[in-house]
Amino acid sequence: MRSGLRRGELLGLRWSDLDLHDGVLTVRQALQRVGGELLIVAPKTQCSARAWPCPPSA
Repeated sequence: MRSGLRRGELLGLRWSDLDLHDGVLTVRQALQRVGGELLIVAPKTQCSARAWPCPPSA
């Protein structure tokens, strides 16, 4: 399954970003390595902060 999400966006997801009732995943942050340290950062672009409808199979 392809979601179109970047690796850092996927790794930055939290359970609170998933709405099981409406079947929507919201990208609010990303995990990024900066100088050997892992940081939670804003998504790469403004368009990256988005809601993604989850298919029933997910």
